[in-house]
Amino acid sequence: VSTQSTWGVTQCLSCLAMPGCCPDGSHASPPFPGYSWNNKGVVDEVGDMNVYRTGCSNKCIIWCYDIYGFEGGRTRQLCDQLADSGYMVILPDFFRGEWKDVGDEDLASWLTKQSDWYGQRQAEWVETILPYARSHGAEVFGCVGTCWGGYMVMRLSAYAEFKAGVSLHPATTCIAENMLHEKMYEVSKHFEICLSCPPRPFLL
Repeated sequence: VSTQSTWGVTQCLSCLAMPGCCPDGSHASPPFPGYSWNNKGVVDEVGDMNVYRTGCSNKCIIWCYDIYGFEGGRTRQLCDQLADSGYMVILPDFFRGEWKDVGDEDLASWLTKQSDWYGQRQAEWVETILPYARSHGAEVFGCVGTCWGGYMVMRLSAYAEFKAGVSLHPATTCIAENMLHEKMYEVSKHFEICLSCPPRPFLL
């Protein structure tokens, strides 16, 4: 691994650990003391993957979570609130119950493994998630990603089924270019609007 590549990964992970991304006191579950939310959706087992599904509509949003995983933070709350606006929202458990903290020493190697598009994630979309969504009435798709999920948004949005994609504080450049050594703007097959929010680091 080159010195330049190692420096890029180090800088990337440093940005992920900044207060603007994960403030002191943030936790996987619950996200803060006293937090409470009653899930409105259901968890289905689809092959070897759990999927949280909420709302009923032919307009389907695929929610791609951050490193805190399937039960982390306020993810299910946000899925439920989005579903209340007239969507079916599907939250796949890509990590199969695993999650990481920004301070974990093996975060970079773990993220690299979890971001294997051609070896795993692409097949999951085509063979598992898409058929499942269509079986529940989905006809048109959008996607939302937070942090790690921003990389998945970039990948999924290349499919014709997707009409929109939104990434919140995405780590797309960090993962695509610094960890996977991909050229992000060659991978992307769609138009993207990238808006930074100073003074936070621009990770997209």
